[in-house]
This record gives sequence, C-alpha cells and structure tokens, in this order.
Amino acid sequence: MKRTGDITLLVERAETDAKLRRTRPQQPEEQERRYVFNGDHRQPVAGYAVRPNRRAIRRRRSTFSIILILFAASSAIVLYISNIVAVNRLTHEVNSLQMEYTKLVQASDVLKAEIGRKSALERIGTIATGQLGLRFAKDPPEWFEVDQERVRSITEQ
Repeated sequence: MKRTGDITLLVERAETDAKLRRTRPQQPEEQERRYVFNGDHRQPVAGYAVRPNRRAIRRRRSTFSIILILFAASSAIVLYISNIVAVNRLTHEVNSLQMEYTKLVQASDVLKAEIGRKSALERIGTIATGQLGLRFAKDPPEWFEVDQERVRSITEQ
C-alpha cells in the first residue's frame, strides 16, 4: 500500500505543478535559466516532484581493453587453426611417405627372392652344364702363393 501512496503523492505534485505553470506565465529569461545554470539557485515550488539523479554506472573495463582482449583471442584462434592445418598437412605427407616406403620394401623383398632363386646352386649347375658345356672338376683345386716382388717387376715393365 505504501507504493500506491507514493504514486498518488507524485501524481498530486505533478498536477499542482501543472496548475502553477498555467497560472503563472513564464518569461523567456526564466525559461533559459531552466536549461542553463547561471549560478542562481531557485527555490523549489511547493508540491513540485523532485527527481533524484540516477547513480552513475562505472564501467569495469574500458573499450580499449575489450578490443585488446578480442584481438588477442582472435589471434590465438588464427594461430590454433593454422597449427591444425600444418599438422594435417604433415600427417598427409607422412602417410604418403609411409606408403611409398612400404612399396619400396615390398619391391626389395621381391628382388631378394628373385636373387635367391636365381643364385641357387642347382640352377647355376644345370645352366653351366647344359647351355655352356662346363663340367665339374674331378680333382680338388690347388692353392698357390704369388710372389709380390715379381708382380711389381712385371707391372713396372
């Protein structure tokens, strides 16, 4: 009920203020004084509703700091995304190199198997006797030593 009483009091004050304005003509000087403060204090009219000033709201952060924070955040996001792109590019490169390495290892294994097959003693023996007309030696090979002095004298001539 107190609020309705306050509201009715304010309405009454506003009505009396409006009546006073109608009955008393305003001079141009008073009208200007109302908007521009020239140092004279006027006494409030009885019944006039005085509105208190609103409390000033103090900003906690300045505009510059907000812009600086946004710039730092956007820079961090750009760096993070560029890092992700670089890592993805490197993983693709590693995968392609790994596939190439696997192909080379498989080719190397195939070549080793072919070398093993072609260097088998039975195969070489059959080719030597059949195609080239070679035969196996009946007596074992003999060992002999080479005189190094003689080799030097021959090479000098």
